[in-house]
Amino acid sequence: MLVSDENSCRPDSFKGSLSATEVAHALALGINSAPGTHTVVEMPLADGGEGSLDVVVQAGFVRHSVQTVDSWGHR
Repeated sequence: MLVSDENSCRPDSFKGSLSATEVAHALALGINSAPGTHTVVEMPLADGGEGSLDVVVQAGFVRHSVQTVDSWGHR
């Protein structure tokens, strides 16, 4: 059996209240407040909805603006 002292926090956002990054940090604080020694890896996730762009930018991607058109060819 593999035993690890490492915990990962991989939450999505709490829509309308906390970003995925804020939720991951709050969970890490809670785990670290428990007795013992803990290693917590904060890894915010996104499901493609609100906050997704913030999560990928935080992961190191660069935000670029481009002009697009809709399905009728309108800008």
